[in-house]
Amino acid sequence: MTRLFHSFYYVFLLFFGLAATSQALGHLDNVNPKFVGPARLLALFSDHRIVAELMLLISIGVLVLAIFATSRSIRVMAAGAFSLVLFICFSYRGSIFHSQHVWLVTSLIMIFIEPNNKLSQKTNLKWLRVAQVLCLSHYFISGCWKLISLLRNPSVEYFRKGVLEHFAFAIAEGQAQGMQVILSLINGAGPLVSLGMLAVLIFQISTIYPILTFKHMKTYGLLAIVFHIVVLISLGIFFGATAAGVALFLIVAESLRELEAEGSQTLVA
Repeated sequence: MTRLFHSFYYVFLLFFGLAATSQALGHLDNVNPKFVGPARLLALFSDHRIVAELMLLISIGVLVLAIFATSRSIRVMAAGAFSLVLFICFSYRGSIFHSQHVWLVTSLIMIFIEPNNKLSQKTNLKWLRVAQVLCLSHYFISGCWKLISLLRNPSVEYFRKGVLEHFAFAIAEGQAQGMQVILSLINGAGPLVSLGMLAVLIFQISTIYPILTFKHMKTYGLLAIVFHIVVLISLGIFFGATAAGVALFLIVAESLRELEAEGSQTLVA
């Protein structure tokens, strides 16, 4: 089961690596890139565009290899390759979609999840829980900020302001569509928007329960995906990379782990 999860993960990592590569290639004409992180290597070359293209190609090749190879050294290389792709993208484009951060962090965690052992094996389960907590903490921290703001300004207008702030952030990342429809919704359906934001706040704060107990991971994974779908429908904003990470670690990984447990019980019986 862990080998299957391993393959799923690196297929997704390759997909998001290709997406970041596409973003980077579209901005390589930037003659004054701001090299950061591992991309500082590019500053050593006068024709950094050609070197950047070569680095991106090699990085994608490593991610393809990681789908099939299971050695820890390959997983280390894959984490480095994905980080290099993101840093090159950031250097030339000036930003990356923040939902890709979950894949950067989990690529490091996957170094310690051994594909040849069961997901329920002690070390693998420990690192799986770390990844799940990180996925959920994104929602919990966001909910805490909303709650603090609400306590400082307990009014219906706060919720409308929250929607506008999320929308403004999405515009900055180029992910929002249908601006007129969204603004009409916000201006004409104040109570409905407020109830929606209250439901979001309750969901985000409640993620502390699975974070502390490691229970109902699949349930919260499904709730998170529903949350992203509702946001997509209502605001035209979709953090697909975050949703994919939640689906993989909270739903797929938990389902595979449970299947392992059921198989072990059957063998014992």
